[in-house]
Parts: sequence; C-alpha cells; structure tokens
Amino acid sequence: MADLSFNSKRERMQNFKNEEVRLLVDLIVQNWNIIENKTSDAVTWKQKNETWEQITTKFNARRILVTRDKTNLKAKYEAIKKLLKKKVCSDDEEVKNDLKDWEKRLLRMLNLSACGVATTFDGDTPQTPPATAPNDDLNENLSNFIAKLEVESVNISPEHKPEIAVEIHELPSKCDHVKPFS
Repeated sequence: MADLSFNSKRERMQNFKNEEVRLLVDLIVQNWNIIENKTSDAVTWKQKNETWEQITTKFNARRILVTRDKTNLKAKYEAIKKLLKKKVCSDDEEVKNDLKDWEKRLLRMLNLSACGVATTFDGDTPQTPPATAPNDDLNENLSNFIAKLEVESVNISPEHKPEIAVEIHELPSKCDHVKPFS
C-alpha cells in the first residue's frame, strides 16, 4: 500500500514586507510590456515564463528577507492588482487618497478604465422617482390642449349623421355584394 504521509504539506512562507512589495513592483514595471501582454500564443507564454524567471532571480539576488520562488511572486502580484483595484473602486475617498508610491506607479501602468457602473434599473433597495410639485399652469394648459384636440377631431355638423345599428341583424353584412353561382 502507498504510504500517505502529511509531511508533503506546503510550508507557509513569511508575509511580504513593504520593501519586498516595492522591489517586486519595480521589477514588474521594468518588464511591463511582457508581463501584461494580452497575446496568448506559445511565443508569448515562453517570453512571460522567461521574464518571471528573470524577475525571480533579480528579486532573490537582493536577499531582503526570504527567498521566494516564481509561483510566490506571481501570486503576490495578482493579489496586489486585485487589492489595488478594490481600493481604487472604493467609495471611501480617504482610501483612494492614501495610496503608497508603488501603488500609484502600478495604478498608472494598469490604467483602470472602469470600476463598475452604478445601475439605475436594478438594486436591492426600492427607489421612487423624485417628487415634483404639481404645476397648476402646466396642468391647465394640458387640459385645454386635450379639450381643443377633442373638439377639432370630432366632426359635429348637422349634415353628417353617423349610421348607428340598433340590432345585430341591422348591421351591414360583408357578403351583401356577393352573389351565389348560377
């Protein structure tokens, strides 16, 4: 039987310090055109992989605190982007104005185009249209216009009397002009 040991569990790394984050952002900004390239062909993926290897080598050459691997650095970069977008799209102005220098640099590179659009048609809270005070002049003008329209559109002349059918059998038939075959 296979030996199932729990010793293969991944060891937790130390949290990134501010110096490490600043260094990582500096290295990413230097290689921005490759890392954030949206093309997804084999050449681009190879280039990205090589670039991440170079970033990892340069990052670990500084020996700030802990040796990090490529996976850790990529995961931290994605987490930084996610948190930065959340900060920028926050409604709290104090949070937006309290960005660190490396966050501002990364934000310029990310060039966020939208933080979401507030919808006017859907939501959790009921919204009523703004109340307007009744305008008596407007209502009076509208009533006069409608009354004038009704009088002009109805022909009330004594010469013209519309035919009114009293009973159903007095209604003109659609087949009155049709003659049977002989």
